[in-house]
Amino acid sequence: KFLDSLPDRKEKIVEAWNESDGAKLSRAAHKLKGASSIFGAIQLSQLCLELETLGVEGNIPSDQKALDELDREVEQVKVEIRLFLQGNAVH
Repeated sequence: KFLDSLPDRKEKIVEAWNESDGAKLSRAAHKLKGASSIFGAIQLSQLCLELETLGVEGNIPSDQKALDELDREVEQVKVEIRLFLQGNAVH
């Protein structure tokens, strides 16, 4: 379920960022931060903490560097989870 929810969770962050909605960004990043930490995706969780803080402070930069990093981290987590699942598949 976590793997399947990643695209939607990421999209909520992107939408909030593009709308410059700090409260929405904070909520969306907080949710992904919690789920990421449960699954051991520490770098993604830390990035979400940074995004959450930006949202709380209402300090959303005009550049998209953080969103680019979010894309990379989400893709990396998806790859790692898929590899883990393949390696633990019952044959």
